Amino acid sequence: MEGMKAYSRYQALKLHFTSDYDFVKYGGKIRTISEEAFLKRKDQYLFRKLERKYNDEELTNFFVANFVSNAGVRWVGEMNGPESEKVYLNWQKRMEAFSYYLKQDLQYIEDNVDQPRMVLKTNGGHPPLLKMYLGNKIAAETVIAFDMVIDTLNCWNGIITDTIVWPEVYRQLSKYKPFMKVDRDVVKKVMREVFSS
Repeated sequence: MEGMKAYSRYQALKLHFTSDYDFVKYGGKIRTISEEAFLKRKDQYLFRKLERKYNDEELTNFFVANFVSNAGVRWVGEMNGPESEKVYLNWQKRMEAFSYYLKQDLQYIEDNVDQPRMVLKTNGGHPPLLKMYLGNKIAAETVIAFDMVIDTLNCWNGIITDTIVWPEVYRQLSKYKPFMKVDRDVVKKVMREVFSS
């Protein structure tokens, strides 16, 4: 039935970003959703529309982009319109030119932090890199790039004492990381270029 695939993908990714369920580990498989239950939904037309518009990979990427956006979309109704399309297109652009955008963010860090080597340092509060991310100065992908090289998120998780903002940010970034199809060597190369100059 048209729309069921999009609905199932949405449910699996929503679970991935809001619970302990791992979309990647389970291949996006969740308990079977009945057609009858789907037909009772008032928003079924949104899933049909999305399924017509995107292939499997694009559908996953569309949902991921919107779940990790600053808006933190959680309901499919919020993904129906030009804003969610804009979020997805911006995400695609960042992924296609990842090295360029990473370099831009790293240059921002270099230019705005007195000691760039201290950007990850924390004594229990939010480190400068995290503050830049929370202030929309750098992208989530940049924080994850640091994590790919230095295991930043797990280190911070053992030190940061904030129990309100940090747990949600940690979950979101950790859950987003598997969807970043980026080579670790590329990240290291770009970091060397910026921080060695």
